[in-house]
Amino acid sequence: MGVVLTVNDPVGMNAVEEGDRGQAAGIINTAEQLGGALGIAGLGALQLGYYFHLLYHRLSQRGIAPTPAQVKIVHDFIAQAEVKGLNNVPQNSTVRYVLRDLVSSHATSFQVAFYASGAIGLLGALACAILVRQQPRTLDHPIFGRRSRWLTANAATTPGLTRLPPEAFEH
Repeated sequence: MGVVLTVNDPVGMNAVEEGDRGQAAGIINTAEQLGGALGIAGLGALQLGYYFHLLYHRLSQRGIAPTPAQVKIVHDFIAQAEVKGLNNVPQNSTVRYVLRDLVSSHATSFQVAFYASGAIGLLGALACAILVRQQPRTLDHPIFGRRSRWLTANAATTPGLTRLPPEAFEH
């Protein structure tokens, strides 16, 4: 997100006329918040769905079909371990028997979520490379760097903070 959000606002603001920049800022911020909320929810659902699928698959391979009472015991153990730490919660025989499967499934499901997140990031980079204009239509001069794009969109431009040649600032 740090890579995207650094240039998101200047690129979005330079893509519209000056009179529409207030609306553009609102749309950009709303899209960032909504995308973050949906992204976290989607990746969380992917992680949990894969975790339960993998855990029950591993248990069935070992011939284990947990009863509702056993599921509750393990659920309570996990809830306590989240608060106190894994090694600070007593383990009964049911928990000890499936702990390796729990931890392994948990770690693998997070890897899947991280890979999905990376794939989404790569798709976003590809979409930006294809769709984002290199030269904003509101500027009448070429852009020499990301910094100059940001500074030319603001009123307080100074030659000391940009890559534009000094003669561009002479009035």
